[in-house]
Amino acid sequence: MLMTETAVKELQGMLRVAGPEEAARAQRFLGRVSVVPDSPSARALGLNVTKSVGANDIRIFGTGDSIGITTMTGDAKFLRGAAAQGVKFDAFLHPPVPLQGF
Repeated sequence: MLMTETAVKELQGMLRVAGPEEAARAQRFLGRVSVVPDSPSARALGLNVTKSVGANDIRIFGTGDSIGITTMTGDAKFLRGAAAQGVKFDAFLHPPVPLQGF
């Protein structure tokens, strides 16, 4: 499994509100992924930043696009926003899982 530098930073930022079990689980997860540098595709870089299409999203999804992999995400809002701009990404959409503080 690969994870972009931006995605790692986002996850680490979210862990400030995580409980100890969640933080430990996230650390185990991070130990199992390879971090790749952000390298977004030209079509991702052509997206306009909007309420649903964030700059970090463009870097994360665009990197998966440029290296030709499926991106796993709970961010349906970004996928809809990008599609509305004519760009569809290869993504596996899972239900979002909020941090519980445990």
